[in-house]
Amino acid sequence: MKTCIFIVGKGKTGKSSIIRGLTGCWIDSFWKINDLSGNRIWAMVLLSAIGERPPVSVENFLEELEAQIRKKKRNKGFSEKYRLIICPIRITPAKKYIESAITKGLNVKVAGIETDWKGTSINLKGIGAWCDQKNVPYLSLNANNDDNVESGKIRQKFYPK
Repeated sequence: MKTCIFIVGKGKTGKSSIIRGLTGCWIDSFWKINDLSGNRIWAMVLLSAIGERPPVSVENFLEELEAQIRKKKRNKGFSEKYRLIICPIRITPAKKYIESAITKGLNVKVAGIETDWKGTSINLKGIGAWCDQKNVPYLSLNANNDDNVESGKIRQKFYPK
């Protein structure tokens, strides 16, 4: 089963910085990373958030995001068997896309940036409580902390084993 980690936040709150710290990837790409057991696995890593990139439909967002990356020819060594999706997303469309990922049978996990890199508190409009109701694991992030500290929390709590 594929795992999908959504990083939820407003624009300019550190979503892509945390993802770069998490993966070492600097562009939307298929990327090899280590799972928690130390095995190399393929991940689809996105740095441009849904809501900040060319539109993708809720129903087919995964296929459309894959196509966008392939179009940019960022699939060198790509394996169809990627196990992990790391996807930043704006607050407003988040619930629709999370629901769609659950419907597709993905193992969904959500990390919400509740404090931005300036130390300002962010209203995520109940995403954490909503995830609890849906039995979706949720992790609160503080982008005012070191990116590597926050990305380490995601790695330890959400990465596949």
